[in-house]
Amino acid sequence: MIVTLMILLAILLGFAFIGAVSLRNEREGVLTFMFERQAQSAASACMETAIDRLGRDENYAGDEMLDLGEGITCTIRPVVQSGTWTIESEAQVSKAIVRYRTVLTNRNPVEIDTWTRVGSF
Repeated sequence: MIVTLMILLAILLGFAFIGAVSLRNEREGVLTFMFERQAQSAASACMETAIDRLGRDENYAGDEMLDLGEGITCTIRPVVQSGTWTIESEAQVSKAIVRYRTVLTNRNPVEIDTWTRVGSF
């Protein structure tokens, strides 16, 4: 009888452990997704800011960090001009890093040739 109770207790503890691990993994997945979305939004906000500033000021050079609030920042890398304008932005939220590279064929009015997510610069 005691052996049976011990076996049942071990089985219940096993189920509890598996449930706790599953719940933790699900929470990590949700947080990872949330951080990824925040990094995408931040990198996009940086890119849109850079495009707007370049459209308003032909001498805009980029190379700045923006504080978007709530501890989130993004970086605009130096603008490269060679017949087109290449702008790169980057944001990191927790372990999620998002980078965009955009090429403009015209700065005013703005004409975007490509807007691409890249793995590295």
